Amino acid sequence: MYQKRKFHHWVRIVADIFEVPERLKELTITEKKELLLHLNERLSYLQKISVERYNGTNENLEYSLSNTYQYGYNYYSIENMIAYINDDVDRYIKVVDDPIFEPNIAKDFFEYCIENWILKTNYKKTALSYLFNQMWHERKVAECQYKIKSDGTTFAKYWNLQHSGKSGLELNEKNPKFKNDITATSYQIEFKRMLEMFSK
Repeated sequence: MYQKRKFHHWVRIVADIFEVPERLKELTITEKKELLLHLNERLSYLQKISVERYNGTNENLEYSLSNTYQYGYNYYSIENMIAYINDDVDRYIKVVDDPIFEPNIAKDFFEYCIENWILKTNYKKTALSYLFNQMWHERKVAECQYKIKSDGTTFAKYWNLQHSGKSGLELNEKNPKFKNDITATSYQIEFKRMLEMFSK
């Protein structure tokens, strides 16, 4: 069951991301959107306090915004963090002209499956064949919105260039021979698990 984080949890997460920005990648798209809500709430608070401080002193507003802090960060720090996260979120909703995947989030889903499934199984070629067939646009698998739009040989070239070294699996680029008759329940279950985990 989904549990919404409390305010103090987001405070800690914000501090962690300021420390190491790459930690943002550990959050799901839903969590990133919730983080934006949290940051906008803090931004509004800092603006309100800064304006009150500005009205009560001889400071200019920019100085007040720069020198009013909440949990260690001022208005401009939070504003920059919001822009950083918005750029990341936008990547998920824009469709780009990727030669292999459509939309571009499909590539993220594929990479997620590689890390959390393909590299961990002893039957890499069979698992990859199942994944390819579930994502291949000509198969029109309704429950999978993430598509591979290239043909098998183009995909094989991409795989060998990007993943063969790490996985130890090299595909025949002229005839990759993806099995399309895999009916084992274990592959169906694992693919469904990937869809559910990636979308969280």
